[in-house]
Amino acid sequence: MVMNTSRQAASSLRNAGLTLVEVLVVVGLSTVLMVTITLVVIQYYQYNDYLIAQRDAVANARQGMNIMTRDLREMAFAADGSYPLIERSEFSIAFFANVDNDDMIERVEYEVVANQLIRRIYKPSDNPPAYNLATSTEERVVASFVRNQFEDQPLFTYTDSSGATVASSSPLTTIRSVTIDIRINLDPGRIDESFALTSRVTPRNLRQDL
Repeated sequence: MVMNTSRQAASSLRNAGLTLVEVLVVVGLSTVLMVTITLVVIQYYQYNDYLIAQRDAVANARQGMNIMTRDLREMAFAADGSYPLIERSEFSIAFFANVDNDDMIERVEYEVVANQLIRRIYKPSDNPPAYNLATSTEERVVASFVRNQFEDQPLFTYTDSSGATVASSSPLTTIRSVTIDIRINLDPGRIDESFALTSRVTPRNLRQDL
């Protein structure tokens, strides 16, 4: 009888040991599972925040695109008689236009600076009219998180009357239309998630006979 009792006690101890191991395993697995779920939830909310911010940046850039295309369409000869298009590059453009429906022709500049697309306005002054480039009348950001330079994607492309791309060395007078391609992305490391806004503008007052 004593021997049986000893065997039962030993068996109970073994069973108790196995139960403790099982509890430890369950606790460990539960901990791993909870940590995994927490990380997934955090990543979900972070990505969701990224998508919302990306959507807002695209919406702002779309408004900026509308302003820019409107300005380009209004391209005109300057108050001093200068040709409508002043300067152009892959990431900047300067021209004359009446952008506020007054009696003056403004100098308008768009330029990418530190991943922001900047719009500058210069109103003419004096008589004869002159443009003081030391201080702009208005300067504002029309698009943020512009990644064209990072992605080596021209913001502005210029074409002639035949639709061919105009070389940087060609005269300004050969340009007939401007294609705008804005690449928006909050995270430059996610190039495949860049959002492209594209528009082609044919300024109405570019001369055909020069």
